[in-house]
Amino acid sequence: MSLKNRIFKGAMALLAGLSLAACGNGGSESASNNDGSDGPIEIEYWHGNADTQGGQQVKELVDKFNESQDEVHVTPVYNEGLYVGLMKNLQTQAAAKKYPAVVQIGWAYREYFDENFESMKPAELIDNYAAEEDKDYMDTKFHDEFTNLAKNLEGEVLGFPYSASTAVIFVNEDLLAEAGVNPDEIKTYDDLFEAAKTVKDKTGKYGLNIDQSNDNWTSQQLIESNGGKVVTDDGKTAIGSDESVEAMGAWAKGIEEGYIFNGQTADGQQSFITGDVAMTNSTIAQRGNITRNASFNAKAIPLPSFGDKERAIPAGGSFLAVTAQDEAEQEASWKFIKFLFEPDNIAIWDEGTGYLPPTTDATENDTLKKLIEEDQMYQTSYGQMEDLVPFSSFPGTNGLQASEKFRDARDRIFTGVSASEELPKAEDEINELLN
Repeated sequence: MSLKNRIFKGAMALLAGLSLAACGNGGSESASNNDGSDGPIEIEYWHGNADTQGGQQVKELVDKFNESQDEVHVTPVYNEGLYVGLMKNLQTQAAAKKYPAVVQIGWAYREYFDENFESMKPAELIDNYAAEEDKDYMDTKFHDEFTNLAKNLEGEVLGFPYSASTAVIFVNEDLLAEAGVNPDEIKTYDDLFEAAKTVKDKTGKYGLNIDQSNDNWTSQQLIESNGGKVVTDDGKTAIGSDESVEAMGAWAKGIEEGYIFNGQTADGQQSFITGDVAMTNSTIAQRGNITRNASFNAKAIPLPSFGDKERAIPAGGSFLAVTAQDEAEQEASWKFIKFLFEPDNIAIWDEGTGYLPPTTDATENDTLKKLIEEDQMYQTSYGQMEDLVPFSSFPGTNGLQASEKFRDARDRIFTGVSASEELPKAEDEINELLN
């Protein structure tokens, strides 16, 4: 059974069940009080969550953990640039053999992380530090479809699946109504772009933002929904294909003609919040930010398709990996991770962001259960599970550089360079890196 089918079956089973019943300090080899002296074990938790996408919940959870016991003290360390920024900072720390204890690793960097950094896999961590009743933790705690996302090419689980998301189209219903656009009629990218043009013509505001994610998440979404492939089964890239050129060219055309916003992800999302953009193709993890801060009627609609082609919706989010090298810090990491996955704490994380819960017992929290069953935005994200695909991950020691070359090619296209010229060139350069 394919990963896509496993994800779909597991997600549908979860929904069926619900109907019945989302850089600062460097790490250290031996942080203070980790030498056997009195006081708690000190560990760092590296994340990429800005305040608008989980940062407030990170602080709340860390504070709650620190206050709940006196054996471990966790310091959260924010890494600007989300998963890309974190990986770059982790490179620097690894070169000095100074790792943080727990890190968020984006799905797109699972192969690069596995091949380039020292970590303790969940199986070993649990074998070494878990109580007897937790020895089957990975088998019983998580839905298989999410655990599969944390596996490398050899099928080994690299970390604990934590943040799971799809992109959706968030819409400003008030602004669309002013422009005479019915969001429920948007089924294809042609529909989406035409609606965006209409908004621009009728209101003077941008019709659409497509997040310019620095890990190429949205680029993969468009390319593979049009029948292209970012990373092939043999570990190469095919971003120079006709399908890729067509998809990225359509995005660039909207920018050139002024109905698609052109800017950094955070700027595009904020412009939607302030009412200056009518629709945004963004992660469901923006649900919390939008519901808290938008002053207009907002909802989510499913991602469109290219004509009658099958959609490809990359799974976004991250897993938690343990890079602590010291035994005391490894054991402390296990205690912290186990805390994060308790139902009430998963509820804090997912309710505050919009991430989908990866754990089998998440709905023991009544608030989260109700949210998943009744929230329109959550339901829209869940409804796309049938078309979920793994986030493309460039393999090898040059994987991060390959991802950056892809992003740089996208950015050049948005400044006016032809997609038919830029993408085949980038494909050749990336494949040379991956050889």
